[in-house]
Amino acid sequence: MKYTCTVCSHTEENLNKICSLTFPSLNFGSDGSALERDITYRSCSNCGTVSQHPLPPQEELSRYYANIDTPQAKVGVYTEYKTQLYSRRFDFATSTVTLPSKAKVAEIGSANGIFLKRFLDAGHEVLGVEPSERASTAAIDAGINTLNSDLDNALLDEHAELYDLAMSMDTLEHVTDPRSFIASMARLIKPQGFIYIEVPDALGMVADTIASCGNEVSPVHLRHFTITGLIKVVSSAGFAVKHVSSTAELRFPNLRIVAQKISAQEDGELSFSQANGFQQELYGQAATKMKELIDSGREISVWGVGADLLQILYSYKQLYGQFPQVGLHDRSPNKIGKNFLTIGCIKPVSEISTSGCIVVSPMSKVLQMSIMEDINSQFPNADAYYLFE
Repeated sequence: MKYTCTVCSHTEENLNKICSLTFPSLNFGSDGSALERDITYRSCSNCGTVSQHPLPPQEELSRYYANIDTPQAKVGVYTEYKTQLYSRRFDFATSTVTLPSKAKVAEIGSANGIFLKRFLDAGHEVLGVEPSERASTAAIDAGINTLNSDLDNALLDEHAELYDLAMSMDTLEHVTDPRSFIASMARLIKPQGFIYIEVPDALGMVADTIASCGNEVSPVHLRHFTITGLIKVVSSAGFAVKHVSSTAELRFPNLRIVAQKISAQEDGELSFSQANGFQQELYGQAATKMKELIDSGREISVWGVGADLLQILYSYKQLYGQFPQVGLHDRSPNKIGKNFLTIGCIKPVSEISTSGCIVVSPMSKVLQMSIMEDINSQFPNADAYYLFE
């Protein structure tokens, strides 16, 4: 019999059988089903995800989640444990993803809104999507915009590409088709928006965590993900992974992943453009500092004739209309940089004026420290400055 992994789409003849367990049926036989359900756990050789076989019927799952008894506690006054957990998740999300000041944030499987409340309090516009009527009612009563719904096509069409960030906490392990679920979440997210997923790290659990977070091997956890599996399922929906890690905050072992809705080509181009823009900004700042030193009226000797200095000099010309009149020195007599730098002149150490100031040009901290050691050794009383701090 052939098995296809619904996380990475890998197909093989025989998924490795780990064990078989017997659980109560999800609806405890109230729907006419058997009281017990035998479950075999198998692992994918490609991504390592451990899955239930067979999966429970979707109708059985839908009935279970529609009737699950969620506590009607006020949002934000849940339990000390949950309050701390979601505060830390909020801190992680907002430090990892750059959001506009009034972002649109959605959570799929939002329960009673305890996590979304953090975003609402921070001034963002939020939407919760929750299949449990009891949980969604608790969220609505607490002022959290929540739809009692699954990710159906009508909802996706109405909210397509509206959200800067879509999240799902401890939900992906409950769905029958993770790839379809992530693809549906992608429809909600703006181009270059972000997805943030956390799932229990049941494969990384140790004995002393079970008492804190409960038994994660349960009939409603249909899959137990690996980092490899998470990366594959998120990437398959057109996301570029920005962060992935295993965390055990508050003794709650979880895998977390943050990704951006962007193609691989766009990701490379955007990342390069951002890096180059930041670097050019630093060169401009260095050129401005050089201008301030020149305007002080002192003779300037620049140590370090290389690619960084060339960029600084051209930034200087762009900002001030001409190249600066400075003396240049480099410790390496054969350095290639001397062949393409035609501004000023290459000075030997003997011609450097100790009455002026010496400027260290490289951006590299290692080179800066090395050059400064030489300057302090040869000119212990000279004024020396870094162009890059």
